[in-house]
Amino acid sequence: ESLVPIAAGKHPKPFRTRKLSPPAPMILPAGAGGKVGRCQAFSFLGGGMELGVNEVLEVYKQLAGFNEDTLKVLSAKYPVLSSWADELVNSFYDTLYSWEKTRALLEGKDRKRLERTLRDWYLTIVSGDISDDFWKRQWRVGLVHVANGVSNLYFISMMDFIRAFFTDKVKASFDKDEAVELIKAFNTITSVIVSLVVEGYVDAFVNLSGMDESLVHRLAQLGAQEMIDKDG
Repeated sequence: ESLVPIAAGKHPKPFRTRKLSPPAPMILPAGAGGKVGRCQAFSFLGGGMELGVNEVLEVYKQLAGFNEDTLKVLSAKYPVLSSWADELVNSFYDTLYSWEKTRALLEGKDRKRLERTLRDWYLTIVSGDISDDFWKRQWRVGLVHVANGVSNLYFISMMDFIRAFFTDKVKASFDKDEAVELIKAFNTITSVIVSLVVEGYVDAFVNLSGMDESLVHRLAQLGAQEMIDKDG
């Protein structure tokens, strides 16, 4: 029930004493169960319609330099980064509730619960202690967004809001070299999350169509080419 990747759960004290594997409320559409870790999406890599969590992570490792060091950059500054959580959460939801269109999406939702979810999600990222389960849950967020009528446009816009907040805070708190490394690490991790959420979002529609994956892929290719030709 969120416009951002959802991952609720208690964080260990002292810091990093155990692996984080926060639970999250999920609302799955019919036919989407039992497929966590695999998603169906269009890939320029020529891999067909199935790009699972491991494949998405592998793409970022190979093309964007994502690795364990990316996580360590954030974990090393956890005390400072984590201190911004409450301000981020309040600013995030104040923004959503200030616009009628996003406020309508949140009608009837428990704001306190949403805030706790976002806070735990952010703390998990800046802890650098991310479990495999966390990545899988990000993919499932796409399904939740379909179920709640949240478009990728809103989701990606608010992810940019989070990145902008993080960037401003980092620039004001660290020297230039440290800031560059922190921003790069945070943007890389959140880009992985965006990819996983979008994969899950597309997967929901593919499942609901009831059509063969290869057929959906082919129809999309033909439709895209038709649009390109028309615009050309």
